[in-house]
Amino acid sequence: MRAVLPSLAPSTASSLALALGLLACSGGDDKAAGTTDDSAAPIERASCDPTAPTLCGLPFPSTFYMKADPTTGSGWRIDFADDALPVNIDGFQPLPTYWNEKDGWAVSTPMLAHLPNLSVDNLPGHDAIADSLADESPIVVIDADTGERIAVWAELDVSLGLSDRSMLMIHPAAPFDHGHRYVVGIRDVADSSGTAFTPSEAMAAFIDGSETGDPIVDATLADRRSVYEDVVFPTLEGQGWSRDEVVLAWDFVTTSKEGATGRAVTIRDQTLAWIPEGGPEYVITEVVVAPNEHTAYRVEGEVTVPLFTLEDLPGTLLTRDADGMPYINGTTTTKFTAVVPNSVVEAGQPAPIIQYGHGLLGAQDEVESGYLAELCDTYGWVIFAMDWTGMKIQDRGSISLMLVEDLGRFAIIPDRSHQGFAEFHVGLQLFKTSLTTDENFTVTNTDTGEVQSLLDPSRTYYYGNSQ
Repeated sequence: MRAVLPSLAPSTASSLALALGLLACSGGDDKAAGTTDDSAAPIERASCDPTAPTLCGLPFPSTFYMKADPTTGSGWRIDFADDALPVNIDGFQPLPTYWNEKDGWAVSTPMLAHLPNLSVDNLPGHDAIADSLADESPIVVIDADTGERIAVWAELDVSLGLSDRSMLMIHPAAPFDHGHRYVVGIRDVADSSGTAFTPSEAMAAFIDGSETGDPIVDATLADRRSVYEDVVFPTLEGQGWSRDEVVLAWDFVTTSKEGATGRAVTIRDQTLAWIPEGGPEYVITEVVVAPNEHTAYRVEGEVTVPLFTLEDLPGTLLTRDADGMPYINGTTTTKFTAVVPNSVVEAGQPAPIIQYGHGLLGAQDEVESGYLAELCDTYGWVIFAMDWTGMKIQDRGSISLMLVEDLGRFAIIPDRSHQGFAEFHVGLQLFKTSLTTDENFTVTNTDTGEVQSLLDPSRTYYYGNSQ
């Protein structure tokens, strides 16, 4: 089955999630379902879920785009077909290679469906979240593993203007649990003219056990029928729903904690083990005395860090061993900027260390702002910043090109951001170890000659901006 859709040009990070709801896809051999007759040719399985025929790739997320995998933390793995990511305006369709590494969907994912010209009059909105837990709610989200109802709110996506293509977006009011299976049900909904929606032909076939007469659709339904009979409908019926009132229903599995954090954790562990005894290697490149009324001096330098990416350039990916985990691929250096306020120098005592995280695709020079200098001077903090590799100003070009040319390389954002994690770990250890005896972070008591560090390794904090 193939549905060709006009391409969308994502303009924000949130558009990426929505783009996955507007997929152009076709049948793929890796989605084939065999027949019981060994001599017959296999019947092709649809790459697009036939329960949502108006736009391919919906509903989203769904186990339709997953497969069982006992080797993962969740027992599942994302399994987009090669023709299942959005086609761009130039007709290019990216491969799902890096999406298919994941063992489930994000615990904060919105749930997307398309019901043309849907009226939201009776849906639980952001100001009526509790209504989603009421018995009469037209939308229900249930943890199939525990039977717990999940509080949600719903809205139409209007980022591209309100039209008959606007997505229904169902947001969880709190993150889902890792590695759990969830069921979504929709009923009692109508379009803007008041006409009630009815199930699609394929959804109706699940409900009443019939077939559609289309061999590809029916082969797809056969593959999925047990999902509905064993999971989806029993879970809805456990909440008092009847299958006969369902307009659309589906299920999905969230990523395991290991699947979500495994690479970050191994990078942290390898990085901390890599740091030399006594602290990271560094050089001071510039010291600016009294750059403003609150700052005694500003210190700039470079520190050596382990490299976990294939290249030390924007747009690169993490190294991957046989298990898909990152490993150290040499070293690189990264810059840091520290602000030592007047109050800390005057007190001559170890001060709390604040690690600052800059805003979206920004830079460490944000730490030089007047409000931060005043804040640190008022409360007696030493603050430092580093560029967040992967989400810094130098990454803008590669991210922009990826969004318009090859969404299949979306992994460059989280992958290079993981390199940024490694650099932040080293940066904090630098201020907890090596720099505690550096002349730029010590004062000498004029009476006793005793050298006192201005850095207190036991009090470290993080202050993040929009990122």
